[in-house]
Amino acid sequence: DADGEAEARCSCCPRSKSARLWIWLKLELDGEIRRRTTQAISDKVIRVWHKQAGKAGTVFKQMR
Repeated sequence: DADGEAEARCSCCPRSKSARLWIWLKLELDGEIRRRTTQAISDKVIRVWHKQAGKAGTVFKQMR
């Protein structure tokens, strides 16, 4: 909680944080799709999309 960093987790890849895989982050609010790493998580509700697998992960909010 001190760091306030968000941990990227999804049902497809629970170890996505350490894997540092490029994933598609779809901002539900903005509706824009941007390609970023798991470390670059915004405080908005986003959906995790795996680029390689092409599967949609679970929707989660930033853990503070």
